[in-house]
This record gives sequence, structure tokens and C-alpha cells, in this order.
Amino acid sequence: MSSAPSVSSSITVRMEVQARPTAVSELTTTIEQLGGIVTALDVRTSVHERIGVDVNHDGSVDRWDRDEARVREEEAREEETREKETREKETERGGGDQRATSGSD
Repeated sequence: MSSAPSVSSSITVRMEVQARPTAVSELTTTIEQLGGIVTALDVRTSVHERIGVDVNHDGSVDRWDRDEARVREEEAREEETREKETREKETERGGGDQRATSGSD
């Protein structure tokens, strides 16, 4: 007998993801690839860089927890990369200003 989604086997996960055109479809695809079934999805908030999403999902909680941890690790790495790039740009701008000032003396 096959198992159908039910209230007792579904969970809701509230999360925020980086805003981009494919964010929601990537999220649902990942859940489905891991064997879960997306039973509902609600985009709670959408601001410039972040999207708040509630996902109702039927499937393995352990598998979902592992994937959520992986996604959070990827987001942390992306954030570190953005911060590093910002620091590098600020350093370049600062260095450019210093050269322009010292060249005009």
C-alpha cells in the first residue's frame, strides 16, 4: 500500500532564500529530487535581496534537515564571497582615490 501525504507526515519549513528569479523553483526542485513532495508553498515576503518562504512538504525529515543544512552552508559561503568582493571593491576605490590625490600633489 502506498503512502499518501497526510497532516501527520507533512512538515512546514519557514526559511529565507537569496532573491533571484529561480529561487522558488530551485527550492521545490531540490525537495522533489530528495524524494519529498511539495504540498504547499507560500512566499511570505519579498525584498530586494531576500525572499521569505513557507514550504509544506511530505517526505523524510532527516533528509530535509540534511538538505536544509547544506543550503544554509551554501548561503553562508555566498554571503562570505559577497562580503569579500565588497571589501575588495572598497579597497580598490580607496587605492584609486589615494593614487589620484598623490598624483595631483
